[in-house]
Amino acid sequence: MSEGALAEVRTLADRALPFETGGIVLGTLTATGAWITTFVEVPAATPHLTRFRIPAGRTHQIVVEAKASDERIGYLGDWHTHPADSGPSHIDLATLQDLAVGTFGRRRFLALVRRSDSRWFLDLWILSRLRRPARLPYEFSGPLPLLDADR
Repeated sequence: MSEGALAEVRTLADRALPFETGGIVLGTLTATGAWITTFVEVPAATPHLTRFRIPAGRTHQIVVEAKASDERIGYLGDWHTHPADSGPSHIDLATLQDLAVGTFGRRRFLALVRRSDSRWFLDLWILSRLRRPARLPYEFSGPLPLLDADR
């Protein structure tokens, strides 16, 4: 994950307080895993303190726009905030089920940005091979290298 992506999602989370916010995670798949480049906020039609839902039809449009600027970028999963320090809700677990077999391919993840002691923490969740939620480790990678055409 790029350090800028984590800083970006924390800023979006702060701006939305006291409401939840969220959107989609963009990046690319590599031989060693996913490379998160950005968290795109998709404002909810009606902000809510304890729920967030991406409005229908927005994910595909955002992915098409991202691919127009860099063909390597694609949809990796969904994200949203939990202004209170809590793990995945029953709705989040249902979302994980959908992401495991979804339109954009299998094994997509859910990023939860939870607030604890006035700081935001990022947890990445995926369904394990046993169909149980599993937390994914992540490391910082810097920005995605430029395409040869951009150099």
